Amino acid sequence: MDDTSADTDPTAQDAGGDPPQITTTPLPHAAFDAWREGLGDAERVLLDDHLAALREGLSAGRAMDGDAASRDALQAIQAQLADTRGELAASRTMARAYQEATRPDVMCRQPRLALLAAQDDGLLDAEGGIDWSALRVRYPALFAAPDAHPGAGAHRSPAPAADMNAYIRRAAGRN
Repeated sequence: MDDTSADTDPTAQDAGGDPPQITTTPLPHAAFDAWREGLGDAERVLLDDHLAALREGLSAGRAMDGDAASRDALQAIQAQLADTRGELAASRTMARAYQEATRPDVMCRQPRLALLAAQDDGLLDAEGGIDWSALRVRYPALFAAPDAHPGAGAHRSPAPAADMNAYIRRAAGRN
């Protein structure tokens, strides 16, 4: 409710033909209470119901303002959760690739490169597993057998195989 009452004097006009002046005088709250008490029971019940509805609307509006902040916080948390889910899926895919790369039927020498190649070529299934046979066809260097001789690290040729005949010839001095 407005704490002022508007008084207009319809006969008061300025010399220039301006509309009448509006004067406001403050009304105390006691005047509203006195007016309300002067109402009949039916009118007072209607007024109280109307005021209760206005108060509920005001409370709901204030709650919605609080809900807007809650919605913003919830959206931020949901975005963070989506990022975390993506990171978890990527970690699971990487762990699975490393585990599968060491299987005897796969024997991949470069599991990280194999995972990157599988991602680039679309060779991952829905669970993050790699199609190793297709990857082996496209990138055979990732699956090459390792050099398994003693001089492999120093880039030397392997030592000749020792046999009993070579030993006897060396002992007899007949290389």
